[in-house]
Amino acid sequence: MTVPEELRHILTGQIKRSTGTTDWDEAERRLPELAMQLRQMVSDAKSALDSQSLRDEVRELAINLKREKEFDLEGAGLETLVQILRQLLLSENYDITHTGLSGLSVTIW
Repeated sequence: MTVPEELRHILTGQIKRSTGTTDWDEAERRLPELAMQLRQMVSDAKSALDSQSLRDEVRELAINLKREKEFDLEGAGLETLVQILRQLLLSENYDITHTGLSGLSVTIW
């Protein structure tokens, strides 16, 4: 089975499984199960990629909000990442800019 390009760094360009037999009829009987296993491997790799992409985006948002130490993103599953993302999106965002040596301007949006 050819692996989608975006998943090749997780799997490889091609994934193969043997039917474990030289008997043509038996190999054909085993083929549907092997095809399902290969599709599941691709699906699992896609989920892992999606989860890592979300983790990276949540980490970047947490860093931008200076809240990265509040969350354990490495051990977080997809559902936990979504909960953390919701918490971060509900955060008040403070945009702080310096206006001179002694002044400080704070904008709350």
